[in-house]
Amino acid sequence: MNRRSLMGLLNNDNYIDPFKGADYIDPSKNAEKLSSNVDREHAQREAYEQQRYAKQQQTPQRTPTPPQEPRHTPQQALVNRQTPISRTTRTRKSRIPIIIIAIAVLTIIAMNLVGTIVSHGGLDSIADRLDPNTEKYEQLSEQKTINETSGNLYSYGGMALTVTIKNMEVGPTDINGQPTVKVTYGCRNLSRRAIYPNAVADSIVTQNGIELRKAVVTGYNGNLDLASKKIKSGETSEKVSYHVLSDMQTPIAMQVSNFRHKNLVRSAFAFDGSNETLTRIDYSDVPEAPKVDKAAFVEDGRVEELNGTILHFRLDSLEIQQNDEDEPLMVARISWYLENTSTYETFSYHASVNARQGTETLDQDYLYGDDSSLILRAQADVLATSIYAYELDDERTSVKLTIEGDDTVLFEKDFEPSSGTVV
Repeated sequence: MNRRSLMGLLNNDNYIDPFKGADYIDPSKNAEKLSSNVDREHAQREAYEQQRYAKQQQTPQRTPTPPQEPRHTPQQALVNRQTPISRTTRTRKSRIPIIIIAIAVLTIIAMNLVGTIVSHGGLDSIADRLDPNTEKYEQLSEQKTINETSGNLYSYGGMALTVTIKNMEVGPTDINGQPTVKVTYGCRNLSRRAIYPNAVADSIVTQNGIELRKAVVTGYNGNLDLASKKIKSGETSEKVSYHVLSDMQTPIAMQVSNFRHKNLVRSAFAFDGSNETLTRIDYSDVPEAPKVDKAAFVEDGRVEELNGTILHFRLDSLEIQQNDEDEPLMVARISWYLENTSTYETFSYHASVNARQGTETLDQDYLYGDDSSLILRAQADVLATSIYAYELDDERTSVKLTIEGDDTVLFEKDFEPSSGTVV
C-alpha cells in the first residue's frame, strides 16, 4: 500500500477498525506523545550530523558540507508517526488468542465457583451477612408477640413479613362435595430482598382444636399459597386458601406464626344463624376444644420427647378400601393425643408408620384429595385421628404394619388382606 492509499484509509470517516480502537492512536488525543517522538528524531538526526561534521573537519582534502536540517513533509511525518502503530498492532494481534484463552479459563473458573456457592446456599448466606436487619430480626423472632388480625413475623437471615388476616367466607364444596371455608390474607415483605412467604410464615386454620385439611376445589390449584411465588421487597401479595370444614356451627380460628412459634397473628370467625356467612369475633370468644378422656384412652404405645412432650397413640382399625383407580389399599386409622406442648403438632412429628409385604415396603397413597390427614395438627390434650393408606402388591400376602419412633419399633400388627383380619 502506498502513502496516498494509507493517507486515504487513515483519514476516511467511514473506516471501521476491526480491533475497535484498541490499536489506533488519534494524533489529536496523543499530541504530547507524538511531539516527544518527533523531538527525539530531531535530536538523533542532529547528533548524527554533528559526528559526521567532526569527521569532515579532520579530513582537510574534503570540503565540508554544511549540515542541513532534515525536512519533514506532512506525509513523511504522518508515516513516521504511524510506524510504531503498525508494530503495536502486530504485537497486540499476536496476543489476542492468549487473551481470549485467558478470559475463557477465568469464566469457567468463575462459573464453577458460583455453582459451588449456589449448591451450598452460599449466596443466601452472603446476603444474610450483608443484610443489616439480620441480627435485629433474629432477636425479634425470639420475642413472644401476639397480634390480633395483623402483625409482624420475623425470621433468620433478615427476613420478615407483615401478615394481615383479611377475611373468611363460606367457600364452594370441594371435589368430594364437602363444605369448605375460603381464607384471604395478605403478606407484605419487610425484607431487603424478594422472599417466599413460607420462608417466614406458617399458617393453620382450625376447628375444635384440630387443623382443617386443605380442600381441592374446582378452578383453584394452590397458585396463591405461601410457597407459590416470591414477594419483592416492600410489596404486598394477597394469599387465598380453602379448607374442608368439620361442621358448620363451630367457630373457625386462624393462626399465622413464625417457625419458632414466638411471633403470632391470629383471628377468629363464627357462623351466623343461616350458616352462609362468617363474621369476625374476638379470638378469646372461641370455645375451648373438647379434651380427651385420658382415663378411657387405652394406648398401644407412646413416645416421650426430651422436651417433655408425650405422644399417646392406639391403632383403631386396619381395613381394605379402594383408591380412585379401584386398586386395593390397606388403610390404618390411628388415634392419638399430645401432652405438654404449647403449639399445634401432629402424629408424624414424633412417630412414623410403615407397611411391608414380605421384604417389599409398600408405597403410601391418599384417600382424600391432595392432602392426607396424616399431616393434620392438634392442640395439646385434643384427640385426633391420622389415616395412613398403602398400595398393596397383591391381596393374598400378609402385611406387617409397624409404628416406629427414633428407629425403634413401638408397635406392630399383621394384617391378612384376603380376609380383612388383624392378627
